[in-house]
Amino acid sequence: IINEVDIETYLCYVVPSEMPESYGLEALKAQAVCARSYACRQISGNAYSEYGAHVDDTTNFQVYNNTETDELTRQAVKETEGQVLSYGGGLITAYYYATSSGYGNDMSVWGGNGGEAPYLRRIYMSEGEAPDLSSEAAFREYLGKSDSGNLEYGMPWYRWETTVTLERLTERMDSFLSGYAKTHSELVRFQAADGSFQAASGQTTVGAVRSVTVQARASSGMAELLLVEGTEGTVQIVRSGPIRAFLGDVDYIYTKQDGTTSDGRTILPSASFWLEELKDGENLTGYLLHGGGYGHGVGMSQTGASALA
Repeated sequence: IINEVDIETYLCYVVPSEMPESYGLEALKAQAVCARSYACRQISGNAYSEYGAHVDDTTNFQVYNNTETDELTRQAVKETEGQVLSYGGGLITAYYYATSSGYGNDMSVWGGNGGEAPYLRRIYMSEGEAPDLSSEAAFREYLGKSDSGNLEYGMPWYRWETTVTLERLTERMDSFLSGYAKTHSELVRFQAADGSFQAASGQTTVGAVRSVTVQARASSGMAELLLVEGTEGTVQIVRSGPIRAFLGDVDYIYTKQDGTTSDGRTILPSASFWLEELKDGENLTGYLLHGGGYGHGVGMSQTGASALA
């Protein structure tokens, strides 16, 4: 089914699908400009030409719930009518996400480098010099601090926790290897006999998972390399997306920093997390995941925009 609609009307439904009215007029205006820029970029890219369309209505592009809109959203769209973001004379890809951990990311999330899209930067959401959170110790200390100077300090998803057992991680790894790894083999590497890591080539298990370790982080603290050791092999998972895909689970229960809970999802809320060991005596049984933020962390943080508004 193809829905043909002019772009300003489209935005009146995209904006409330992506951001609640309660975030305030100025945040809604920023969201409208981002969404319009993103849509126009997709139109010029013509990715869905085979369907006679420009975008779909899901998070693959932008969520478009064809339901009731609201007055404040219509005002935000009207007051920014025709406004888009550009860089170097061309439309930018105006990414946005829900909540940061206090630190945004750049295009390295998807394997790029910071220089290819200079307008998408690792942004520190507080005053002062941005800390380097690439070490495990620095990141753990940062995530455990109560940084009341951070824009998103009071937002529910600013900090979160969930628990996972080794048994469940074993099930997740088997599913991950038989599904995700088949189409992303270059990002899932098995350890060879000589200790090197090579792209997955049909392996479907590492046996029972014995440990999970973050091996490398970006300066924002985002996990970039994850090592999973099993009784029958060891796997290295590269980049935040695959890491979130492996660790995500619809059966998890997340506890947000305001004490409310949320059901699990197919991917981890963010790649800004660390793993606290849970033991029964001397035996490792699982992990408590301490995390921060919700989303890929690239571009505009929506709750950050709300805080500024």
